[in-house]
This record gives sequence, structure tokens and C-alpha cells, in this order.
Amino acid sequence: MQDSMGMLPDRMGLLPDRMALLPGRMSLLPDHMDLLLDNMGLLLDRILEMSSRFGILLDGLFILSGRLLYVMGKV
Repeated sequence: MQDSMGMLPDRMGLLPDRMALLPGRMSLLPDHMDLLLDNMGLLLDRILEMSSRFGILLDGLFILSGRLLYVMGKV
């Protein structure tokens, strides 16, 4: 069975290699943030579009129910 402490120097040797990769990965972050913001904007547009359609539907239902009540009151 291997001693976990015996593996520590090997893992510490990987740390500088991984740290060297960070600047390259950090440069990709603005691209990902732009995509995220674009997608959030599209989602917000769709939500607003659906709410306006739902509002139009509700307006139509209120008009119909008002007319129905008016007709029923005449009968």
C-alpha cells in the first residue's frame, strides 16, 4: 500500500504546470461571459414576449366574459 504522504511531492510538482495553464483559460472567460449574457438576454426577451401574449389572451377573455355577462343580463 502506498503512503499518501509519499505522493505529495509528485502532486506538488503538477501545481506549477496547472498554474501555467490558468492564463490561457482565463482569456476564454470573457467569451463565455458574453455568451452567457447573450443567452440571458434572449431568455428575457422570450419571457417578455410570452407575458405580452398572455396579457393579450387575458384581455380577450375579459372582453368575452364582459360581453357574455351583458348578453345574459339582457335575456
